[in-house]
Amino acid sequence: MGYVLGISSGLWRAGGQKEEFFGIVRKGYQALTYGVTFTQIDIDTVTEFKDPFLRKGIEELKRFGISFGFHGETLATTSREVIMLDSAIKDIYDMTHQRLIEHLKNAGELGAKYVLFHASENTPFQMLFREFQPSKLVDFWGRPIKELIESEKFLEKFVFESEEKIKEFLWGFERSYHISQLDRKKEEKKILEKTILEFKQQLEKEKNENEKTNLKMEIKKLELQKEAIEKAIEYYKNECLKVIDSYDLHYGPERFAYYVVAKYLNEKKDPIWMGIVGRQLSDEEIIKHPELWVGAVATKYIWGHFNPRIHEDPKPILEKYKMYIVFETQMAAQGQEGMMRIAHPKELYYLAKNLGTPYAAWALDIEHVLSCGIDPEEAIKNLPEDAGKYLKVVHITYPSPLNPSHYPIPLGSEAQEYVYKLLYILRQKGFKDGWIIYERGSAPIQQTIIVLRKIKEFLEKDTPPEELPPEFYGFKIDEPEVIRQRQIILQHALDPIKGLVSIPEEDHTFLSRIALEKGRLEQWKKGEMR
Repeated sequence: MGYVLGISSGLWRAGGQKEEFFGIVRKGYQALTYGVTFTQIDIDTVTEFKDPFLRKGIEELKRFGISFGFHGETLATTSREVIMLDSAIKDIYDMTHQRLIEHLKNAGELGAKYVLFHASENTPFQMLFREFQPSKLVDFWGRPIKELIESEKFLEKFVFESEEKIKEFLWGFERSYHISQLDRKKEEKKILEKTILEFKQQLEKEKNENEKTNLKMEIKKLELQKEAIEKAIEYYKNECLKVIDSYDLHYGPERFAYYVVAKYLNEKKDPIWMGIVGRQLSDEEIIKHPELWVGAVATKYIWGHFNPRIHEDPKPILEKYKMYIVFETQMAAQGQEGMMRIAHPKELYYLAKNLGTPYAAWALDIEHVLSCGIDPEEAIKNLPEDAGKYLKVVHITYPSPLNPSHYPIPLGSEAQEYVYKLLYILRQKGFKDGWIIYERGSAPIQQTIIVLRKIKEFLEKDTPPEELPPEFYGFKIDEPEVIRQRQIILQHALDPIKGLVSIPEEDHTFLSRIALEKGRLEQWKKGEMR
């Protein structure tokens, strides 16, 4: 396959009113006018797949030799959250999965090469404290979170017995009674266990039979009290779990699900967790440093949509149509730089590698990575050596950290050289084929397609960045324009010392002096370099 060059249809809602309603087919024809044969069709809304003229239009598009992929719905096109693959809120999880399946089935039937989604457009984990959310939470498989807690004793202990008490900051006024009662009963149980132990020790030392009898009766009474307290503890635990599985509203309960899943992945040494986090964490680190693991948990939630237990499995759709699912770093809104749940290329790599299908891939958008406060070059250098094998889509724009820009790249610019340098590193890590797309937004094309051709040409030649010839920048050493410029430079090389030498200076040679005397100096200058 090699490298396929293409262009995105852009955000048509940023254009004129008429353009906004053109739909998938008209977007697909964008490639014809820009010298490429691949279009990334940016979906404004999933209802575009219901266009009554869509199937016929797509067949005509294919007859022109145009192939295409889809960029799924985003916050930028819909102005609301529709594809939240990393959400732990039940209703959002279910809605997202349904919309995911709808995208994949329609795209596959049309013959798309890939469907691309932003990995996370959700509210940053650190800002969930201000989000008013229902408490009906799910694990990464889409099951009620309480089922995950009940399935593992270490999770139940983490939730209800951890010294850090992760439950406390999540429970509102209505449920605080159960928490306080639970804690009180636990303290009573500790006191009883200590008392029983002391009585048993005293019983071993006691010689008097009457005292022994009294001690035995007292121990039995205390043990009955302990049993009653243990039943009370179980009752209050169940009441807490009921609240977790309810639509009771509170600020940021989604954090609770993330903490529980973090503990689960940590204990299981999940490959996504170990790849992203790099090691197992203590409970204290999990509680106090969510920045260490939020990316891993968010990534696992996306993984869950493709390895479901109660929802439709999307993988057979991908394999039926031989179509890639591709995950991209999203743009970070101002004020949320460095806070997005998923942002680092490493997280996308481990997601694609562990998704469980050969049609999983990640996308690189340098501009988006920059907007998240990440140095793309450093991030790419630190990726595993096979990371390029899972990279299938590259979005090329001027590498600006100010989003959304999506500006064109001038031929011969430092931006062109910078992009090439990053792609060259990725080629050494296995990026040998994929789609290189100018993701234009609403910006013009200008020289960007020429830039893409130059990047493709020299990548395939395996030319190191430091050995790029002038041809890469759009010119040749022996071109007339270059020769003329060199000659002009030589003619003016001594201008800085003009007027400083003691010998007579001449401003004109023989030919130019004759032209000057005849009053035709301007005509002579026009023909001087011809």
